[in-house]
Amino acid sequence: MKKGNLFWVGLALGLWVFLSPWILGFYGLDLPRWSNVFAGAGVFFIFLWERYGEEK
Repeated sequence: MKKGNLFWVGLALGLWVFLSPWILGFYGLDLPRWSNVFAGAGVFFIFLWERYGEEK
């Protein structure tokens, strides 16, 4: 798999994990909701940082 394709898969995965409490209907449970929100945002931003971050 090309590196560019992996970037889009990672962004999609992060977005899915972030939105899954509302899509799957467990948004009323505080701990699972916030765990997914923070994990999804983390994955999403790590892949953005990998792609557009500063190279040394």
